[in-house]
Amino acid sequence: MDVVRLLLDSKADVNVQSSDGVTALIMAAEEGSVDVVKLLLDNKADVNVQSSDGITALRMAAEEGYVDIVRLLLKNKADVNVKEKIRNTTALYTAAVNGHTDIVKLLLGSKADVNIQSNVSGTALIMAAGIGHADIVKLLLDSKADVNVQSNKGTTALYVAAANSYMEIVELLLKSKADVNIKSNGGVTALMVAAQDGHVETVKLLLDNKADVIVKSKDGRTALWQAARNGHKDVVKLLLKNKADVNIQNSSGATALMVAADMGHTETVKVLLAGKAKLNVLHKNLGVSALWMAASWGHTDVVKLLVEAGADVKAGKSGTHSPLEIAKKSGQAEVVKLLTDR
Repeated sequence: MDVVRLLLDSKADVNVQSSDGVTALIMAAEEGSVDVVKLLLDNKADVNVQSSDGITALRMAAEEGYVDIVRLLLKNKADVNVKEKIRNTTALYTAAVNGHTDIVKLLLGSKADVNIQSNVSGTALIMAAGIGHADIVKLLLDSKADVNVQSNKGTTALYVAAANSYMEIVELLLKSKADVNIKSNGGVTALMVAAQDGHVETVKLLLDNKADVIVKSKDGRTALWQAARNGHKDVVKLLLKNKADVNIQNSSGATALMVAADMGHTETVKVLLAGKAKLNVLHKNLGVSALWMAASWGHTDVVKLLVEAGADVKAGKSGTHSPLEIAKKSGQAEVVKLLTDR
């Protein structure tokens, strides 16, 4: 502090920039030096100078969580909406990402634009929702954040909150009229991503708010398909109860039963069979059945379930191995015995 004062008294240029464009004010803001920031401002430091990357003192203080410095910079007319140059993010965005609630309040009170989008992850709302900062999500929504805005990947705040099962945030967003059926660039909805990760309560909440249980992603996957592939039997049960189509095939021709059998998810296979999954449907591209897939990997319990349910042990299109043949070829002795006995 004394050295800074001495240099200023000796006519040091308060706004001189380093090779990467950083000023003394930016450095002091990064270090959390309130007294130094005040001294520099009193000596006419330019509050809005940007570094080569577009970082300002306000952005730096907001990122680090220095409330008093943010307040001081705003009082001295810091531009609250200036964007850094690489990702197009603002002080509000970085404060929201880092969970600095008091700084978010200050910035919103100074008319920060709540809907500025970054080049990568969307808005402050999307980021706060995806990280789990419920208090900040509420603040942003109360300040008219666009609840349905999408990132450059097509994801929304609801999508990222559902993916992480942040129930409080999902509820907040739904109460703020989030569109439950918006698709990402890949055609994936919040329901699909919640089902994929086995978030039962989130799936239930989305279904209660009219999530489309039949909708497909661009590669033909449904929420049921995703849940079945990952062995989330309770999610599968819930989706079937809500009229999910158990026999939909994805773009390459696989059903939920096929992928559950392929992965060896015995309990999930049981649920799908109880939901009237068709046993002998053939994969559109491969021409093989769920039984073939289970047999090829040696999933004995699944093979037994499928056979007992009436699976055709010879199912397959012309030119493909039968389930018994693929079990032999793959060295699955237990499966070979089981199928031979049939």
